[in-house]
Amino acid sequence: MFGMKKKPKVVLGPPTVAVTLAEVKSLVREFEQHLPKGMNRTVLIGPDNEINFHLLIPYLHGLPSRKFYMSRETFEIFPEEERHIPYWLDIVQRAVDAYIVEEGAAPVVFGDVKRRINCALLHQYYLLKELPPLDFYLSDQEDLITHIPAVK
Repeated sequence: MFGMKKKPKVVLGPPTVAVTLAEVKSLVREFEQHLPKGMNRTVLIGPDNEINFHLLIPYLHGLPSRKFYMSRETFEIFPEEERHIPYWLDIVQRAVDAYIVEEGAAPVVFGDVKRRINCALLHQYYLLKELPPLDFYLSDQEDLITHIPAVK
């Protein structure tokens, strides 16, 4: 017995699984359906907008092989290569909401059929500290913005 070393226990984590963007969206919706009343899917979002998949292990049966990110304001989900979009969506959505409260109308570029958000106007109103590197548009959903232009 003396001199014998115990073998260290190997603790295995959840397996890594391949998952598509569509599957992540479906998993998040399913997860939200099982949350207590008054809670929503924002509990999944970390400070950098990364989705915490540890909370989704019971639904996914593992952890994804790549990262996904979600907007707190619009709940849109993006793959890692587009992680900058939810960051800017949240900032611009809050600015749009504040502008609507203050002015009673959405800050869209006058005459733009795609309903592009006038970020320069939001900047003039001190609602944006800096201009985003991409355009945003007013969606068909009530006062929500998107990075996808409306098709008219």
